[in-house]
Amino acid sequence: MSRSSTSNSDLARAGGPPRALLLALVLLGAVELGFRLADPREMIAYELGEQEYHAVKLWAERIGSPELAVIGSSRAREAIDAPALAERLGARLGRRVSVGNFACAGGTAEESQAVLDHLLRQPVRPAQVVYGVTLRQLWGQGLEFSRAAIFWRLADWWRAYDAYVGRVDASLPTVLRGGLERISAAFAYRRRVRQVLAEWLLGLPRRPTPLAGQATEWQQRVPDLSLLGERIDDRRVAWYVGRLLRGGRYPLDPDKVEALRRTLRAARGGGVELVVVELPLAAILLRHLPAGVVEQAMDQIAAVCAQEGVRFVRLTELGQRFEDADFLDQSHLNRRGAGRLSMALADRVLVPRMATSR
Repeated sequence: MSRSSTSNSDLARAGGPPRALLLALVLLGAVELGFRLADPREMIAYELGEQEYHAVKLWAERIGSPELAVIGSSRAREAIDAPALAERLGARLGRRVSVGNFACAGGTAEESQAVLDHLLRQPVRPAQVVYGVTLRQLWGQGLEFSRAAIFWRLADWWRAYDAYVGRVDASLPTVLRGGLERISAAFAYRRRVRQVLAEWLLGLPRRPTPLAGQATEWQQRVPDLSLLGERIDDRRVAWYVGRLLRGGRYPLDPDKVEALRRTLRAARGGGVELVVVELPLAAILLRHLPAGVVEQAMDQIAAVCAQEGVRFVRLTELGQRFEDADFLDQSHLNRRGAGRLSMALADRVLVPRMATSR
C-alpha cells in the first residue's frame, strides 16, 4: 500500500525544502516585517559610549536629521540642552525648530567628519549644524578609523584602504555589519531588543535619547550636580590629563586638522549652514593642561575656519563666564551650564543666522 503523505526526508531527497526550513523562513520574514513596521524611534538603542555612534548611524538612516544637529564629542553632547535650545529658537523665530544632539563620546575631528558625512548622504538632512569644539577635537597621533568606520559604506572602506594601506583592514567587519543593518531592520534593532529585556527584567527606565531632542542622561539625572559632588580633585584631574599626554605634551594632530577642514568643506558642499563653537572647560582642567595648548588648538581651529569661510564663535563672543557650578566634571558642563551656553548661542548666534536663512 502506498503512503499518502511525503515526509520531510522524502522532500529533502526530492530536492524540495523541508517544512522546518520553510517554517523558519516564514518566522524570520514575520519578525523582519514586524521590525520594519515598528516606529524606529522606539527601536533604536541609545547608550553612552560607543553605542552612541551606532545610534547616530541608524537614526540618520531610518529617521533623518532635525533642522538643527549638534556634532562633536561628549563635551558638545553635554554642552547643549537640546529641549531648551529648541524652545528658545522657537520662541525667538516664531516657528517650531527641531534640535537633535548627534555628538558622540570621545569623538575627535575624525569621527565628527564621519558623522557629518553620514548625515549629508541621507534624504532628510539638517539645515543647520552646530559643531562644538575643544582641543579634544585635535587630540591624537594619526587617524584610527575604528569608530569612523561605523558610518562607512564599502566604497568608503575601499577608498580608505587605498589611501591608508594596512591601517583599515580591521574595520571591514564593522563596515559589513553596517551594510547588513541597512538591509535588515531586525539586525539593525538587535541592540534595542537586549535593552528592552534588561529594562523589563530589572525594571529600568528607558535611557533618554538626545538624538530625539531630549535632555541627555546626565542632564536629567543630575542637572545641578557640580564637579561630581566635588569628587573631582587635582589628583584625579592630573591622572586624567596624564593619560592624554605623549612625552609630556598634549598631541595636536595635523591629520585631525585636515579632518576638520574636510568637515567644513562637506557642509558647504552639502548646502548646510555650519557654525563652529568653542566650548568651555573647567578651571581645574585648564590648570593641569600644558601651558598654551588650549590657545594653540583654538588658533588652529580659527585658522581653518577662516580659510574655509566658516564662522568660529569664541567663548568671549557668548558673553558668559563659566564657573565650577556650571560643570559636571573637569570636561563637561552640567545642565545649568548647558542651559546658559545654549541660551547665549541661540540669542547671539543662531537666531540672527536662522532668521535670515529662510
